Amino acid sequence: MPHHVFDKNLNFNDFDEINTIAMLIDPMTGNIVDANDKALEFYGYSKRELFSMKIQTINQLSSKEVELEMHAAKTMQKNYFLFKHKLKNGKIRDVEVYSGPIVVKGKMYLFSIIYDLEDGVSKIGDIKDRIKDMEVIIICSYCHRIKDKDRWIPSQLFLKDTNNIIYKTHSICDYCLSKNYPDYFKNEK
Repeated sequence: MPHHVFDKNLNFNDFDEINTIAMLIDPMTGNIVDANDKALEFYGYSKRELFSMKIQTINQLSSKEVELEMHAAKTMQKNYFLFKHKLKNGKIRDVEVYSGPIVVKGKMYLFSIIYDLEDGVSKIGDIKDRIKDMEVIIICSYCHRIKDKDRWIPSQLFLKDTNNIIYKTHSICDYCLSKNYPDYFKNEK
């Protein structure tokens, strides 16, 4: 089964610059094992609270339905989902989720990117359309994010169904440059 393997020293919170809600979920239990600051802000929980929860608490499907959807994401049968998520304040929000398997520190998790649909506009569709229209895709050799104008976006969940790309090339994003080549990064600034 293809999945993305990140450096064993990667800490998920290193991806706090992802400009949307993101979580790591244990697909065997549903435990939320990590999340970025955007997730904490959106759901209204502290880190301690959120990391003690299962995704089944937030997702408004039945526990069995959530398990089936996690299995579909883990086995890459499906990576796009529409859910209703409950916030700490009790409000229910419609969200769209891209979720797929990655390995961090030798263990498989589901990496989920979550977009709030409060305004009714699909963010994922917009990203997929932009990627589909690119003639050249620049991918970070380390973290596999895609260069989209002047920012880097997570790619591992979007590249699966882009077949008509003319050319892909590799580069290194600012984050990976600073982490892996700090002396060079300092000189570039």
